[in-house]
Amino acid sequence: MVLIVSAVIFGLVQPRRTVPGNSGLPVAQTSQVEQTGTISVSSEPSGTSILLDDRYTDARTPATITGVVPGPHDVRVRMTGYDDANTQVEVVAGSTSSFSATLVKSKTVAAVVPSVSKPAAKPAIPRPPAQPATPKASPRPANGAILKRLSAFRGGLGTLSIHIDSGPDAIVKVVKNGSSQASVTVYLRSNSTTKVSGIPDGVYRILFATGRGYEAVHKTFISDLSCSQFDDTFEYTTAAEPGGQRYRKWSITLSQVLNGNASSSDMPADSFSEY
Repeated sequence: MVLIVSAVIFGLVQPRRTVPGNSGLPVAQTSQVEQTGTISVSSEPSGTSILLDDRYTDARTPATITGVVPGPHDVRVRMTGYDDANTQVEVVAGSTSSFSATLVKSKTVAAVVPSVSKPAAKPAIPRPPAQPATPKASPRPANGAILKRLSAFRGGLGTLSIHIDSGPDAIVKVVKNGSSQASVTVYLRSNSTTKVSGIPDGVYRILFATGRGYEAVHKTFISDLSCSQFDDTFEYTTAAEPGGQRYRKWSITLSQVLNGNASSSDMPADSFSEY
């Protein structure tokens, strides 16, 4: 299968290139400076832990977090004995956004353990061997739904844009080189595009499966299942620039494309499910 993949590096304009050894996926690489903003966080009581996008920072209230990528971010303050307080803050490049919270003490509820009496044991009755259950389709996830994401796979500036044409839905797994499990697994509906953000620096493999009838327990498809992986890896890097940071964006198309510049290879469904 021949597919489309492209990368955009923000900061410096680089020439368009074609990956050698594939039957033509054009890779466009451009770059520009991305400026950052700051978030001021305070709380009552003070000294609470600050989480940015569900990830702990080193700061405690009151504090100002710098170098935040523009856009919406979840800010949460946390202290033992109190309920969390959080909000979504819109960060603007070159500006400071604020969040102030008054924490409420947590209520403790004592657990009640019921007393259960066991009936007298009865002789075991042999049962016929169980027949394997026929998998049943689960509700179809929304386009871009995150099926799995490791807690460490956050905080980066890299992004991955994924597109698929009409036909079956797809499940995409991003696996860091040398890892035995996917860093993130995302669901892509037919004839749709989605984007994964917050990708940390590193080299990743991209695996994908297409099919029909999503089955949630094993995160796979019941029928028409086909599993593949891109032959090339995808590298994410971040570098400081005057006035901002330079980082990489990749864009891939899972459908077969004429004159594409990335190739993929089939892989066993069992191998795909292992990640």
